[in-house]
Formats: sequence, C-alpha cells, structure tokens
Amino acid sequence: MRPSAARYDSIAAKERTISEYDSLKAKVDELQNAVEQFTKQKTKESSVAKKAVSFGQGVENWWTKDHVSIMNNSYSVGLFLSAVCLCTLVGVNPTFAAGVAGVLVGGKPVAGALKALAKKLP
Repeated sequence: MRPSAARYDSIAAKERTISEYDSLKAKVDELQNAVEQFTKQKTKESSVAKKAVSFGQGVENWWTKDHVSIMNNSYSVGLFLSAVCLCTLVGVNPTFAAGVAGVLVGGKPVAGALKALAKKLP
C-alpha cells in the first residue's frame, strides 16, 4: 500500500524543518568557534562580528518564516509545564501528572499515543 501524497508532504515538511534547525545550529557552532578563536587572540573582532550578524540574520529569518508556529509551540509548552507543576503541587505522581498534562495540551493525538504506549508496557 502506497503512502498518500499528504504523508509525503508531511515528511518533506518535517525534513525541511530539520534542515532549517541544522542550518541554525551550524551558525551557532560557527559563532562559538569564532568567539573561542577571538578569546585566544587568533582572529580579529570583525570576524566574530560577521559570524554574530550571520547568526542574528538566521534567527530573524527563522522567526519571520515561522513565528506563528513558534508562538503556538511556546504556548503549548508553557501550558504543559504549568499543568505538570499544578498536578505535582497537589500531590499527583509526577509521571501521571505529565501524562495528564500531555493529554490536556496535546488532545487526542497524545491520548492515543499514551494508550498505545500503555499497551506495550508490561
């Protein structure tokens, strides 16, 4: 059975996102290396400045392209952590609290994943 076109599109989108994160990570590594070389007085300040600007442009491009998704994910993470903290404060087992919070934030997909996981556990 062939996967649907939607599945291929989803996989391609995920691969593009990973590629963008890899590119941003490479800019972080370049900046980190430039700063290290500068502190050892092996490179000039202008080289570090160029790397810093390149990293800044990478972050700005990422934000411009995907700011709605970034904010939605940030909101979900904040909501998840708040729910886990609240459950833990009232004495709920932290593992169970994470499951409850995951279902509250993630909805049906998370609930389905947790059910599937529970079936695989001994």
